[in-house]
Amino acid sequence: ETVLAGWVDKDVNAGRLRLQHYRLRVIDLDECQRNLTLAGLQVRTHKKILCTTPGEVTLTCQGYLGSPLINKRRYTENNKVYALGVMSYNVRPCSQQRFPIVYTSVSEYLSWILDNIEIDT
Repeated sequence: ETVLAGWVDKDVNAGRLRLQHYRLRVIDLDECQRNLTLAGLQVRTHKKILCTTPGEVTLTCQGYLGSPLINKRRYTENNKVYALGVMSYNVRPCSQQRFPIVYTSVSEYLSWILDNIEIDT
């Protein structure tokens, strides 16, 4: 199960952040490239990104940039959650099913992340 999660104010006037999560489908880079081109973007896909379809997410236009794309492993002993990506951008209008959401791949930057975080001991 692949999920986008983030603290988002669904009602801009309410001023309350709530944890939201949406199931999404990861698409291969060829499909992502076709859909980005269809959207009029001159962006080249590469192994350092991941793409999903927007699924039922209509709110990704607001508040989700920088949010994690996670994979929930239901069949592991402790139901671990793994970080797959960090939301980089989406194509507007974001409610269009063919326009992908683009993420920076965590695994492709893992060595950099480990070199640049402070680990409490």
